[in-house]
Amino acid sequence: MIPPLFDGRQIVQNGNQNLAQLNDPAIISAMDAAAKITDPAAAQAAWAALDLQVQQQAATIPLRYSKAVYLVGSKVTGARLHSQYSDISLLNVGVQQ
Repeated sequence: MIPPLFDGRQIVQNGNQNLAQLNDPAIISAMDAAAKITDPAAAQAAWAALDLQVQQQAATIPLRYSKAVYLVGSKVTGARLHSQYSDISLLNVGVQQ
């Protein structure tokens, strides 16, 4: 998630994903270095450090945090959260007789 949101090379006139307009050479360099790491544990540590570096600049401020609680009745079947929409997928929902 970090490169599309904070890579200054991706700032364009229209359709920009870098809404913070962050164009920090140190962050760009750290992203390039982290992308080359092949060891999963080392890569995770590098991306976590980069995330902290972006946070310390206060490039973005989360204005909304949504949390939902889903309660499903005991006779409801097939109620599963949709992995993409984080909502109950109605595709397989049914009612037990």
